[in-house]
Amino acid sequence: MAFQPRFEHPYGFALLDELHNFFPEILYDNEIFNHLPIQWMRDRVQTLFPQAYARQTHMYGIYGRTVRQREFSDWISHHNGQPQPSLPPPVATREEQSQETSRSLGVGPVTTGPSVGGPSVAGPSVGGPSTAGPSVAGPSVAGPSVAVRLPEASVA
Repeated sequence: MAFQPRFEHPYGFALLDELHNFFPEILYDNEIFNHLPIQWMRDRVQTLFPQAYARQTHMYGIYGRTVRQREFSDWISHHNGQPQPSLPPPVATREEQSQETSRSLGVGPVTTGPSVGGPSVAGPSVGGPSTAGPSVAGPSVAGPSVAVRLPEASVA
């Protein structure tokens, strides 16, 4: 983040105003700086300037947190010589995981049919696209019902 020529004075106290303008993550970001002395400092600032601190923490969360955390992570990566993920990877849905498994195994796409009494779980198909039949088992205390795959009819 480049220096912004607009210097804000939310606290009216030189040290806090300078931290706010040049190192806002020290004042407002618990994920980057989660150290006991800094937490104590934040608590003191929040006690002495409750409205200003609450407002500036909220503003930092809206406008600066993601960018500053990514910059910090990139800086750490550069100085440690090892790549660090700048943002957490997105969580894949079950459908995406199933498709990725099918691709890695070299099998056709997985499709599931309707379930009666609980969710169905179908494995990857080996001969191309197929549809799993409905689950006949009802709900179970031990876990979800499993779909039974019937053999496909072959055309002569």
